[in-house]
Amino acid sequence: MSGKLTLVSHHLCPYVQRAAISLTEKGVPFERVMID
Repeated sequence: MSGKLTLVSHHLCPYVQRAAISLTEKGVPFERVMID
């Protein structure tokens, strides 16, 4: 598998915030797309 993960998020979503922190700590590349 290649490429980045894409997290689709709202700025108040605690679940995506937690996932983003974990991915950052593990050095996994990802892109975060914010929605309204």
